[in-house]
Amino acid sequence: MGGLPSGLNGRPNINDLITKLEAIEYYRELFQFVFSSPEITEAKIQLALAQFTKSIQSFDSKYDEGLALSPSKLDDFPNFSFDENQGKKLFETSIGEGGINCTSCHHSPEFVIRTPGIGFGHNGVVGVANNPNSYDFTNVRAPVLRDLVNPEGIFNGPMMHDGSMTNFRQVIDHYNFVPVPTDETVRAKFLETIDFFLAPSGLPRDFQLTETEKRQLEAFLKTLSGKSVYTDKKWSDPF
Repeated sequence: MGGLPSGLNGRPNINDLITKLEAIEYYRELFQFVFSSPEITEAKIQLALAQFTKSIQSFDSKYDEGLALSPSKLDDFPNFSFDENQGKKLFETSIGEGGINCTSCHHSPEFVIRTPGIGFGHNGVVGVANNPNSYDFTNVRAPVLRDLVNPEGIFNGPMMHDGSMTNFRQVIDHYNFVPVPTDETVRAKFLETIDFFLAPSGLPRDFQLTETEKRQLEAFLKTLSGKSVYTDKKWSDPF
């Protein structure tokens, strides 16, 4: 979303929000119910919002329908097209066996990022939103890959933490061969902190995907979107 950050040029800040919520009786009751205390704090608001946003996932996608019809997630899904099944194989299959092993980081069938551990690092996107001259090598968070597009295939918003990618092809091209900064200082820090799965030898992998494989991978990613997030009342306006 555009506009100025909160707290600037007369815009309300987090303390103004807390004051507003404290004046609404049912919010104090809700905080009491969830946190065993009616006190409203920034930390509690963050926790509540995080849990709510994590809940916004649909499990009625074409992928879920196919999984229910198949012996395992590695088998061809009967409701998938040829390209969708080939894209699934690319996503699921190990490197050296015909795939690129996306699931090593984005575990299926939930398609969430793997648990942080040894070798966990950034994904090669190190920009800072609205600040093209800055770098952030510490951002290792990633959303679930479900529902990135709506049922009509339109993207729900830009991707990556800096909003720098707006379609699947940009994302696929990025991971096909992660670009490395040319500035020596930035390059050194970039390679020092990149995720091990993307650069096990110290430099990014070159998957050399063909145009057909890119199209197939894109077709598969579109099968991860469902419809329930647009119709289930639990995600509707409570007011």
